[in-house]
Amino acid sequence: MSATVAPATTDRSDFRTVLTGGTKVGLGTAAAVVAYLAVAKYLPAAGLRDVVEALIVLAAGTAAAFLPGLWCVARSVEGIAGAAAMGLWGTVVFSAVDIVLLRPLRPTPGRGMRWAAARPGGTCQCGGSSARSSRGWGARAWRCAPPGVMPRSHPPPRRC
Repeated sequence: MSATVAPATTDRSDFRTVLTGGTKVGLGTAAAVVAYLAVAKYLPAAGLRDVVEALIVLAAGTAAAFLPGLWCVARSVEGIAGAAAMGLWGTVVFSAVDIVLLRPLRPTPGRGMRWAAARPGGTCQCGGSSARSSRGWGARAWRCAPPGVMPRSHPPPRRC
């Protein structure tokens, strides 16, 4: 008994393809974040650094947006749903890598690059402005600083 070959236009939205593709997307995004942080730390020239950072962000964003559709060969509703599930699983994988591996790599304040901009280190105020604030919505959507560096004009920070 011989198996027939499926045509190339068949969607590949099975469970295994979604999980392996999503894992690739999540690990690729984590690698792009590490590359971005390394460029921000080690490239001294501001103009060149900005261009390289922008290229890393554009390449990672384009890859995360289009690779799931290519890997699932999305031609119908099931293929599009498989690509969306692949992106969702990639988000879960990236979050796990971020929490487990990247968060513990916070450097001490005042040494090297200020990772507080990318990885909230010590204290963090989340959300928009409160009714007590006169700055209005969006003045500072969130603010993160190393432990013990919060200005006195702000209320005590809460952990995020």
